[in-house]
Amino acid sequence: MSRATNTKGGGKGMKKKAKKNANAPDTRELIIREDGQEYGRVTQVLGSGRFRITPCGTGRPSAGSLLCKIRGAIHRRMWIVLGDLVLFSTRDYEEEKGDIILKYSDDEARRLKQFGEVDDISLTGPSESDDIGGIEFSVDAL
Repeated sequence: MSRATNTKGGGKGMKKKAKKNANAPDTRELIIREDGQEYGRVTQVLGSGRFRITPCGTGRPSAGSLLCKIRGAIHRRMWIVLGDLVLFSTRDYEEEKGDIILKYSDDEARRLKQFGEVDDISLTGPSESDDIGGIEFSVDAL
């Protein structure tokens, strides 16, 4: 008699992994900025892991937008889109450039606002009618 094969897609190792992930907490610890780090909103996606970021922390002067690159360890692990709230560090040797350290989820962004770390304007994200290349797109027109 031959042994029956498992056709349902998962053996002992798969079941252990599922059990391990079931005990994992749903939320991670909120990471607050340190010296040399800023909160920012993604205003433009440039490609190749580069983004245009506008600083949006409270009590910080807005120095215009910066060119930021995703840090190498999180380059293919994190999907960053227009309007996301990120934590980035500025470079000492290039003032107009920085590195993205972390992307905050919507819940984490709300918690940062409650703690007074991020100002109210920064949580609005991209507006419903964005001006892209001289052409205005709005939700009402549809």
